[in-house]
Amino acid sequence: MSTRQAAARTVERALARAQVYRLLAHAFFQPDSPLNKLKSNGPLLSEGKSALAGLPGTRSLLALLDSVEEGFRSTSRRELARQYVALFSHGWEGASLPYETEYTTPHAFQKQTQLADVAGFYRAFGLQWETQGHERPDHVSLELEFMYYLALKEAHALAQGADDGVAVCIDAQKAFLRDHLGRWLGAFRRALATRATDTLYTRLAHLVDTWLVWDSQQQGVKPSQVPAAPVSAVPPEEGGCPYGDGGCPTEPVGHGGGREVDSHARS
Repeated sequence: MSTRQAAARTVERALARAQVYRLLAHAFFQPDSPLNKLKSNGPLLSEGKSALAGLPGTRSLLALLDSVEEGFRSTSRRELARQYVALFSHGWEGASLPYETEYTTPHAFQKQTQLADVAGFYRAFGLQWETQGHERPDHVSLELEFMYYLALKEAHALAQGADDGVAVCIDAQKAFLRDHLGRWLGAFRRALATRATDTLYTRLAHLVDTWLVWDSQQQGVKPSQVPAAPVSAVPPEEGGCPYGDGGCPTEPVGHGGGREVDSHARS
């Protein structure tokens, strides 16, 4: 294989990963949201499936996607919306909510710190979102969409021969998988399975969790998995430190490299 052919294959691989992340992000948007185009945009599903088929070692993932596809095609938008509300309602705190910090920290202060950390990743790449009427930054759909954006940006940098840009995108994907998205999907999938053994969203969570295990292996990262059950929210004592005896940090937790990434990402 020539150098040019190898470079083209690398671009295609990054684009394929981007397509898969885009498909999974849309699948977890609220069914009645204009952002969810799975019902109205046939190519989104077919292109995502074709992209997944072009990646190595994804036969089991394709079988899971077939099951999810059958569910989407055979279920009305109204029924999808009913299932979404029933499974992901805030009425049962921490039951199977599709938010990272419901699984990663019991403390209100730590939750805000982690939300700020996720938002810091987005801002480092010039991404902003409207808070009013929209999801928290740690919603599964937004975290998946961010990975789509990074993989797409990686493909563009590869095509342009921008080695620094490629390195920034790859490093950001590894860090986001390791510190955020790759840590909690297993716990979310298991929490969801306790409420519904075989629904479309149970299948979808299984698909996403399996995909993230595959992609983490491909990226060479090993996220530290959080416990299976959602954590219970524990408000910090008044005037106390929510970190317990270990003490609070002297400055907000963030990514020291995130500000460095920001300078490259905007170039």
